[in-house]
Amino acid sequence: MLLGFKKRENKLIDPLERILDWFDSQPDEVRLELVTFGSHFHFRRKIRLITNEKRKVRKFRKYLMSSRVYKSEVVSRTLFIIRLFDFLMMGKETEGAWVDAMDRHLEMRSELREKGKSPDSIDKFLDTYEEQKVIWLESCAEWSRLKENELSNEQIMHWYLMAVSHRTKNDYW
Repeated sequence: MLLGFKKRENKLIDPLERILDWFDSQPDEVRLELVTFGSHFHFRRKIRLITNEKRKVRKFRKYLMSSRVYKSEVVSRTLFIIRLFDFLMMGKETEGAWVDAMDRHLEMRSELREKGKSPDSIDKFLDTYEEQKVIWLESCAEWSRLKENELSNEQIMHWYLMAVSHRTKNDYW
């Protein structure tokens, strides 16, 4: 293994492929939430406009596929997705963050009731709070391990230098 990057079929797995592998291994609700909220910040507006959940996830997965993009684009997308996922997972990565989220939601529910508005969306969150907490804590822990073990800036740079120095005339770089 080369600085955390494994080989697949005699090919060095690029960092974007590792993110895609991680993404594919996540529960549907995690993948959908990452895509749904992530598409608000994604420069490819087409993803945000898709209303069908399965199509939205499929389109996002295509963005993570690196087989037809330049090596420099793999690095750009990798760095963008790392920051985006870190941003989207804020408030979901620790027990304390989940306690804070519970407190905020209880407060919002009270405010909505005082204003005579329906707290249904808040109640939906509260009904699935424990299940979501377990799922997200595990996903966030896996994401942290992946970043630490395989997606450091040093590892990404090393992959890029290895990829461009061993390219063939058919490689994108």
